[in-house]
Amino acid sequence: MNIDKSFLRIDRPIVASLSRIMNGIKSGALFASCGNDVVEIESKVGGKYLLKSVVDGSEISGEFLEIEGNKIVFTWSECGRVAITLVSIGDGTILKLAHDEIPDERLYDQFLRAWINGLDAFQEKMEEL
Repeated sequence: MNIDKSFLRIDRPIVASLSRIMNGIKSGALFASCGNDVVEIESKVGGKYLLKSVVDGSEISGEFLEIEGNKIVFTWSECGRVAITLVSIGDGTILKLAHDEIPDERLYDQFLRAWINGLDAFQEKMEEL
């Protein structure tokens, strides 16, 4: 079975409120959890962000395309578009991440590992009391 590696989807349950998670994303905590220093972030539609990898110093930049109650969409440098939708469930939230328009398989594998590891760290931070 072949997997289409031009996009990836990750659903992550987090025991925290939707508003806490959205604020964490808008403040840059998700980007930081993925191993980046947040150099600049303007969390509004049309706003830009600039990140610097703590691993290799590479830069990632993008633009926020959509920010509404439970959804945020942004470009990921030249490597696609990321949409995060939050769904309230019981005492927590499901974070649904979709990264589309990934240009090649090597980047797919890299992004999948980075998003999983970053979401692990972000989940831990969001669930702290």
